[in-house]
Amino acid sequence: MAKTKLSTTSLNPIEGADYLTWLTTVPLEDRKRIAGLLREHRVEDYQTLIGFSQAIMVELVEGNITPVIARELRYWAELLFTIVATENSAIGTPEAAQQDIVTALIAVQQSVTTKPLAVPSREPVMILAEGE
Repeated sequence: MAKTKLSTTSLNPIEGADYLTWLTTVPLEDRKRIAGLLREHRVEDYQTLIGFSQAIMVELVEGNITPVIARELRYWAELLFTIVATENSAIGTPEAAQQDIVTALIAVQQSVTTKPLAVPSREPVMILAEGE
């Protein structure tokens, strides 16, 4: 019986390196905690999708996951959004599905703080060289 070698040529080297770094630097118990978080946030409708997305944002802001991992999870969330929208379209009319999408977007907008980030002002300053 011949042994099969797994190929990693389909991975982008940078993304693969980030995932390898994730596996080697994040302790197993922390990875399991993140996986548990994902298991807890079952996506069944728009509201649970919002909860899932917010949980990922919190983990990213707290530094528990890298931006590359968060970006990958975003792609999965987009897939889940499409599935939920498609399911709603199949159950009702296309207009109802469109209304569901608008409602979900409004819910996301309301759940995000609209307070602008403080940006320090950069007033021009003239610095004279010695001897001038």
